[in-house]
Amino acid sequence: IGVVGLASATSAVCKTVWAERFVLQDSNGRERAVMTAYESGGAPSWTLFDAKGNKALTFGVSESGKSYVEVPGAEGMVRSHFAVSPEGHATIEKGKEVALAR
Repeated sequence: IGVVGLASATSAVCKTVWAERFVLQDSNGRERAVMTAYESGGAPSWTLFDAKGNKALTFGVSESGKSYVEVPGAEGMVRSHFAVSPEGHATIEKGKEVALAR
């Protein structure tokens, strides 16, 4: 009985958490990361913020279904779309400035 109890105590347990939005905060209560199912134009995204609360990096899916990466630019966030073909070829489309809205 002890061996069975020990074996069950060491087995991995995988839990699933369901949510529409996850927010990671630092010790001062500032948002440092946000993962959302549909906040950015109806598609999922994951945004990281710097210590001042400014967007630093966003990964997401655009309204057209393309994957993108956004980084801060001089006039707003610069978005570049990327894709991988079934053959494994990656392409990156030149980005454009997008609004800084949070």
